[in-house]
Amino acid sequence: MIAFVLGTIIWQGALIREQIKDRPVRITELAGVEIGMPPYEVTRVKGAGFKLEPTRRADGSWDQMIVIGDLLVLLDGPSEDDLTVHRVCETEPGYETDVNGIKGWESEKSVLRRLGRPTMEVADEDGPGKSSYFERYNLMIRFSQSRVRGICVGV
Repeated sequence: MIAFVLGTIIWQGALIREQIKDRPVRITELAGVEIGMPPYEVTRVKGAGFKLEPTRRADGSWDQMIVIGDLLVLLDGPSEDDLTVHRVCETEPGYETDVNGIKGWESEKSVLRRLGRPTMEVADEDGPGKSSYFERYNLMIRFSQSRVRGICVGV
């Protein structure tokens, strides 16, 4: 009897640990690029990409965009020399992409089942697409025809 009780306790502990391990978490990186990284680190990690010149915004801060394949890296900062990553987007996520258990081309229904209700949704004006923001996970997912078509971290 004691062996049965002990076995049940161990089995339940393993189930709980597996559920906790598989739970969505707040994301701070995508494809090896972390929020807060300076541009030279992005280049070191991902290789050279197409860089747009930094531009000054109306509020005096600066921003810059780096495109590396289907990865879009947006940087901003108080000066041109002090830019850091504030958003990373994968514009064409494939089946191998896995962000918080969400894979490229996954259905909207399965994404919502995993992440819950989005904080905000914005529908496209010109088509069947929309963007869903999940603030608690620091994540934005772009859907088109109810399938994942883009993933951004750092929303």
